[in-house]
Amino acid sequence: KLIVKTGMMEDAKIVFAGTSIEVVSGWRDLGTAIGDTAFIRKYLGEMVMDWTSQVEVLARIATFTPHAAHQNFVAVLRNCWSFAQNTIVFLGPLLEPLETAIRHKLAAALLRHRRVLTDDERALWALPGRLGGMGLDNPMTESPHKYASSVSRTAPLVKLIKAQERHLTKKVQADMKNAKTEAKKAKNLRIENEAKNLHARLPAPLQRAMMLAQEKGASAIVTTLPLEREGF
Repeated sequence: KLIVKTGMMEDAKIVFAGTSIEVVSGWRDLGTAIGDTAFIRKYLGEMVMDWTSQVEVLARIATFTPHAAHQNFVAVLRNCWSFAQNTIVFLGPLLEPLETAIRHKLAAALLRHRRVLTDDERALWALPGRLGGMGLDNPMTESPHKYASSVSRTAPLVKLIKAQERHLTKKVQADMKNAKTEAKKAKNLRIENEAKNLHARLPAPLQRAMMLAQEKGASAIVTTLPLEREGF
């Protein structure tokens, strides 16, 4: 496959006519796609539908094994769209069907179908266990942050590629390590501020529940893997 810009498609087809090279405007690459924006949107739309169907299956499983279903989402399933979040700047709005399934089906199943989460409750469930949440990330709101973090972490490597350098120097490696550390610090600070602001908005019973869930060791109830050897 040879991926070319839309305006150069015809010229490329003429140049590579009679060869085994197929000229395309876009193609899948790792966990996402590259090339023409229209192709990327179409490809990711199909992927989102696939991820959404997986969440819906997990929601059905959650009706009889909620712990296992929750841990599958946190430890496995949400990683399926993580790479796309890191690399596609306009991904957020495309993930609306996925977020709808998480909020209205998976979360509802974990709550035994009692009701749909309010906006503040959804924000609470999106927080990590250590801050009183359930780790059910909102893929739409997290996408811009993950993309910005990815740009920051890979900036030293991008600079190296643009300079046509052939060797990964120790300085670049150190810069990448520092960028990764700073990105992690920025993420933790952002999430902690979000948790603090959310706590102030919640009704008193939820404020107390959130505070107790942040006690040392309390998050184990939502972070412990249901292992067969431990009797789960």
